[in-house]
Amino acid sequence: MEDRLPNISIKTDTNPSEFLKRIESIASQTDDFQVRLHEDIDSEGFHVLNVTPEFSTPHKELFGQLIALPELDALVRVEMRASRWNPEPPTYDAYVESARSIFTPLLQLYNKSFHSRRRLTIQSKESLQPSLPPRAAKFFNEFVVLANKNALHPYDWERFYRFIYICSPQNMKLTRDDVKRLLVLSGFSDQYADYLSDIFEHGRDLLRFVRK
Repeated sequence: MEDRLPNISIKTDTNPSEFLKRIESIASQTDDFQVRLHEDIDSEGFHVLNVTPEFSTPHKELFGQLIALPELDALVRVEMRASRWNPEPPTYDAYVESARSIFTPLLQLYNKSFHSRRRLTIQSKESLQPSLPPRAAKFFNEFVVLANKNALHPYDWERFYRFIYICSPQNMKLTRDDVKRLLVLSGFSDQYADYLSDIFEHGRDLLRFVRK
C-alpha cells in the first residue's frame, strides 16, 4: 500500500512573492542549486520557484518547488518532484527527506541573512492515517475483530454491511482509500482490502442514491 505524502509549507516573514525572490537570490549564490522563478502563472499572485539540486540524490531528476498562491496568504507550499523516485512510488520518509535535503540548507542561509526563523512545517505521518467517528469506529472494530480475514463468513458480511450503512449519510467524509488503509492496518491483505473497499464504495453509493 502506498504511503500518503504530507503537506509541507513554510510560514513567511514577508510577502510570499518577495520570499520566493529572496530564496532565488540565495540559491543562485551557491554552487548547490539551480533555480528558476515563474511569476503570475495563469493569475496574479500565483508564483512558483523551481529549485534543482546540483548534488547527487537517490532520485532521478529531483527538484523542489515553492508555490505561492493568493489564497495562502503568509504561507508558501513546498512540493517535490522526480522523474523516478527511489523507492517508486515514494515513501513518506523518502519524500520528507528529499524536501529537507533541498530546503533546510536554503532556509538556514535565509535565516542568517534576514535574522529570521523560517522552517519547514511537515504534516506528521500519524495525521495522514484515516480515522472514524465514534459510532462508525464501533461497528468497524466489531467487524475486524471478529472477521475471518481470509474469507468472510456470512456473519462477517452482515457486520460489514452494518458498517457500510452507518457510513452512508452524506455528511460522512470517508473515502475508498481510507477504508482500504483501515482494513490493511487491521490485518487484511492488500488484495482483500482492495476488494472489500470496492464493495464499501458501491454499497455506500447505492444507499445514498436510495436516500435521495
